[in-house]
Amino acid sequence: MQTNSFVNEGGDTTIVLIRTPRGSQNEMKAVAELIRAEASTLESETGMQATATGSSIIVTDLLGNILPTQVKSSGLALLLCLLVLIVVFRSVLYGMATLIVVVFGIALELIVLYVIGWPLDFFTVTISSLVIGVGVDFGIHITHRFREEFNHGVPDVSGAIRKTVLHVGRSLFAAALTTCGVFAIIGTSRMTPLSRFGITIAISLVGALIGAIIVLPSLLAVVAKFLSRHRSAET
Repeated sequence: MQTNSFVNEGGDTTIVLIRTPRGSQNEMKAVAELIRAEASTLESETGMQATATGSSIIVTDLLGNILPTQVKSSGLALLLCLLVLIVVFRSVLYGMATLIVVVFGIALELIVLYVIGWPLDFFTVTISSLVIGVGVDFGIHITHRFREEFNHGVPDVSGAIRKTVLHVGRSLFAAALTTCGVFAIIGTSRMTPLSRFGITIAISLVGALIGAIIVLPSLLAVVAKFLSRHRSAET
């Protein structure tokens, strides 16, 4: 590169180019902090104005802004989903029970990232949004079918749970399996961030499926028995 392009015509402004090898997110953060520290030292020792920039600093700043924003937006999405579920089922308890599918899927995602040691990046940080969208759909199918079976079909809770899982569970399993397969294929990508995205979301969807077929029916049984006893006590 022509070094004369780094100095303007007046000679009072110059660009210092520092090349660093690409590394992990933590390494880029360390590089950004080092460059900023050197720029601050230059200003204090020489009185010149120094501005640090570059890919490491830009990516670090973007991630620093994206992660808190994603946490807030995910929390807001969960709250809105809970309100919608309460309105749809006309019950706070049934709404909270249905939301456990989403919570289970997101929890499994965070556990997998922590155990494997993968950081949150541009791809993995968006997984919670996808899990919320898919997980809520899984939970609504199970809860809606259970209430139909329990209120209009099978009189006992265990029978309604068994019939719900046998009928709706099969379709949910097939839908989750095909969706996980698509993202698992993305996990074979040679791009590390994209590969982590595919693998993590496939595992998260499996967690949402487990929450819908195993965890949610158990909670629905508890809620149904509690509401039945409460109605009996009122009458």
